[in-house]
Amino acid sequence: PAQLTTVGKRACLWLQDLVMDMRNLQRARDDLRFRGVKGTTGTQASFLQLFQGDHEK
Repeated sequence: PAQLTTVGKRACLWLQDLVMDMRNLQRARDDLRFRGVKGTTGTQASFLQLFQGDHEK
């Protein structure tokens, strides 16, 4: 027969997996580097027009 597992133990194991997944997502998000945004032609001209020439955006 299968071994009995309490609801509390299952909940703890599920929460442990959830916490580990959240930590992995946070680490991946912190380490993600953006290379910049460019338009279809490889320039930022379309974005400068969209943001009225504001380079900070």
